[in-house]
Amino acid sequence: MSARKGLDQGSSGFEAEALASLDSLYRAALRLTRAPADAEDLVQDTYLKAFRAVDSFEPGTNLRAWLFTILHNTARNRVRDRARDTVSVDSEFVDRAAELPPAGAPWRRRRHG
Repeated sequence: MSARKGLDQGSSGFEAEALASLDSLYRAALRLTRAPADAEDLVQDTYLKAFRAVDSFEPGTNLRAWLFTILHNTARNRVRDRARDTVSVDSEFVDRAAELPPAGAPWRRRRHG
């Protein structure tokens, strides 16, 4: 028996066990993102990272907990990355808005005449 064949058998066991957590990972992702499409993307990224890092998973440890850790870290990283996204601002629009009185504050309106 070759080492490669043994790895394949281990990988298929890992794959089967990992995919058994698909529904619970999706439910957790949906709670985190509150959007089905975002939850699907998050789960897909989680499995992609897990299968790429299969060599770092220690057999006999809790695979489900490992997958949930990947899911939560990926979600956290997405939120952080989105917060870093640059925002383009039309400075002329901001200047005009700054000159307007606050909405709902009639006592601050200027009276002419």
